[in-house]
Amino acid sequence: MGAQLLFEYTCPECGSGTVRTTRVQNYKTKIKGYPFIVDEGFIGICDHCKAEHFTPKETKRWENLFYRSLKKTSGFFLFRRKTEIEWIKNLRNQRIASGTSF
Repeated sequence: MGAQLLFEYTCPECGSGTVRTTRVQNYKTKIKGYPFIVDEGFIGICDHCKAEHFTPKETKRWENLFYRSLKKTSGFFLFRRKTEIEWIKNLRNQRIASGTSF
């Protein structure tokens, strides 16, 4: 994604600074409550108070990247509780020990 002018307006948080388009490498965020790192994100950062601003188009792009990353890793364990994961692992280990398939 090339450099874009997405912002360039007076910061609504402080009223003093200008929100400027900033390209951020390895931006740490959360998607649906889960930690996610965006390889390259474009956000608006106020040059005075450092408040961060986002466009709906950019955050939608991040969601799409998140869901694609789940498909690559199957995403199976991501939406499970720790107790469910332990139960599944124990069941798998029992079946392996007994020689039956999972």
